[in-house]
Amino acid sequence: MSDFTVHPRLPRLREIFADGFDIAQEANAHLTAQLSERRQQFDEQIGAFCPHADLPNPEPGPLAGLPITIKDQFHLAGTRVGFGFGQLGQSASQHDAPALAALRQNGAHFIGRTNMPPLALDFQAVDGAGHRTNNPHDVRCTAGGSSGGGAAAVATGMSLIDIGADLSGSLRIPASFCGVMRLLPSEGQFSNKGMLLDEQATLPHFARPGLLGRCADDLWIGYRMMQGDVDIPESLLQREAQNIKLGWLPQGQAHPLERKMSAVFDRWQKRASCKGVQFGHVDMDLFAAPRRHDFAFLMGYETGGLMPWTARLAARIFGRDAAKRSPDFLTHVQSGYGRSKKAYKAALQRRENYIADTLAAFGDLDAIVTPVTPMSAFEHVEPTHDHNGIRDYDHLFCVDHHSLSYFDGLTYYTGAISLLGFPVVTLPIGFTSKGLPVGAQLIGRPHEEAALLAVAARLASG
Repeated sequence: MSDFTVHPRLPRLREIFADGFDIAQEANAHLTAQLSERRQQFDEQIGAFCPHADLPNPEPGPLAGLPITIKDQFHLAGTRVGFGFGQLGQSASQHDAPALAALRQNGAHFIGRTNMPPLALDFQAVDGAGHRTNNPHDVRCTAGGSSGGGAAAVATGMSLIDIGADLSGSLRIPASFCGVMRLLPSEGQFSNKGMLLDEQATLPHFARPGLLGRCADDLWIGYRMMQGDVDIPESLLQREAQNIKLGWLPQGQAHPLERKMSAVFDRWQKRASCKGVQFGHVDMDLFAAPRRHDFAFLMGYETGGLMPWTARLAARIFGRDAAKRSPDFLTHVQSGYGRSKKAYKAALQRRENYIADTLAAFGDLDAIVTPVTPMSAFEHVEPTHDHNGIRDYDHLFCVDHHSLSYFDGLTYYTGAISLLGFPVVTLPIGFTSKGLPVGAQLIGRPHEEAALLAVAARLASG
């Protein structure tokens, strides 16, 4: 394991505010200095932060200057955002992204923008100027993307909480690769306005703000702060104790998972079982091909609605080779670019059926556990083509008897879960024999974030 992940103990959010906000002001100033020192010491090797960032001064408020980092795709009024292009935009934003508005109004201190690929369209965090985020556990490997900078910053102790966003795995994959926790709230909990180039644009589904942190309790408090609640909530571990029952989907016979990943899941299940966690069968296939394909189609349709028709046409014409290499994902994204309203309506209806079927499959389960990706963090891969940040990869992941293209492999377990809009916690469950972290998707019922985080807290505390 790299020394980058070994750092002095940083306080939990509950500890910071334990004695009131007046004392927290002084504590947060000291903490900000600590984080800055870590950044100066290590970020040249990690590359978690954008080299240039335009950020506001903190406003007075009950959060007392709590230091928070944000992904380089969120608008903040009066500042310029880079969107992963490697340089700041020419015009200042007019409004705060709703996901950040309460934090700013209540006195949070945004101390840095974290690195991402252009327009958040890659699963490695390399910006348009070539600034690359390395995995803190092995700098030869990617930290994941698109929120790789935020995950690496939290993993190295350069950030306590990073606010990011996830469409098809952008938070879950970096959290898993870097060994940190992540909360992706239910669809609709936070507006996704203010996270696209056009700060007033939104996507109807899937694109969700979320947050990365070190423990479930920090995620719980940070989530409440994003909602505008500055009263520190009760500890998740103080909630009524119960026997945890999990749906277990680490690997179906038809689905890919590296053997070293499968071994980590098996060891974690045995440890959890010894501590009284029960595991039940999930009587459905969450990752059936129609679900994966419908997600990609809907994503293409909705993101395509933000593009001029000429750009969609060009993407389909010049992206034919990429689509051939990615029959599971890019083929269906490009089909969505066709903007067939009839096909869109039919896919949305199927989505409603998937949601109903999944809710029925929950039964008495507290959560469902699945992989995040078929593979652990991999060595940095160079794109085959890069057209103004739109990248293509002629790269295959060989996973047992499966051969997966770059985009098909990295969206295999995330896209079908994005389709549902359910809350997800990424839970670190162990390390491969090479010392690389492995995370799991812990999937909960819609709008039951507190219950899901309580399960995650108890699993992590064991």
